[in-house]
Amino acid sequence: MNNKARTKKISRIVYIIIIAAALLLFLHERSGIQQNDTGTELSASEKGEVISVHYIDVGQASCTLILAGDNRILIDAGTYSSTDKVREYLADLGVQGEDALDLAVFTHPHSDHIGGAVLVMKKALPKEILLAEFPEELTPTGTSFENLLKFSDERDIPISMAQSGMEYRFRVGEKEAVLTVLGPVIPLDSGLNGNSIVCRLDYGNASFLFPGDATSDEEETLIDSGCPLKADVYQVSHHGSYDANSRKFLEQVSPKYAVISCGADNDYGYPHKVTMERLADAVKIKVLRTDLNGTIVVATDGERYEYRTEKGE
Repeated sequence: MNNKARTKKISRIVYIIIIAAALLLFLHERSGIQQNDTGTELSASEKGEVISVHYIDVGQASCTLILAGDNRILIDAGTYSSTDKVREYLADLGVQGEDALDLAVFTHPHSDHIGGAVLVMKKALPKEILLAEFPEELTPTGTSFENLLKFSDERDIPISMAQSGMEYRFRVGEKEAVLTVLGPVIPLDSGLNGNSIVCRLDYGNASFLFPGDATSDEEETLIDSGCPLKADVYQVSHHGSYDANSRKFLEQVSPKYAVISCGADNDYGYPHKVTMERLADAVKIKVLRTDLNGTIVVATDGERYEYRTEKGE
């Protein structure tokens, strides 16, 4: 082989290597995987001491599943129309049958949060249900809520009423995860949204905040209470509505990741422009959206984070 041919062959090999590297990088980015600090997969952590939070894409609604060791916690259940998707998603993860859920938290009785509750629970029965208390004049009378109460009574599932400061502790290998109820702090007359259950999950140095549809009024009571709001992963309140996620509240939470549960081209215009501007003004927040990214999964070993998205980014 002459020098010219050898040079041409080497150039082709270099070109192939460059293309292969670029393809691998593209696939890595499209997979929606965020490597942790060491560049290793969290799933390789010893003793399986990893928890994962699944923000399931249920359109213009909300449904979140927490897997913590052998413990399973559901926060809201989407709409009636999203029931099949939620049940299939849970079944794929082995979350089905008697006592499949250690806890089912229903942040407030609007149909986009509890519309699918009964049908989901029929396939994945919880050991306990957590509900919010409301001022008497706001007592829910909708069919979804009444069916939920009837189902829990028929299946003898205990219902607890959320009180600020309540804790649920779950073993994860040799570690412990804690789900703490932060709100409602006090009953408010600002509707069912303003009396949403707000809870946070702590695992090692990792933290997640789940505010339901809490409005800015409820956010103010949380701030005034002095409860711990700082969290690395924040499920943006009320699907990104302008009536929540105040600048003051976002400053208190100061998240690294913000997850928005909303439907594509929804009638409400969620997430609202002002909310996206507030998130953009806060530096170094990675924003993920179910309408754009599909189902979002964030995992942590208590120190590092990794996220995956169904549709990439």
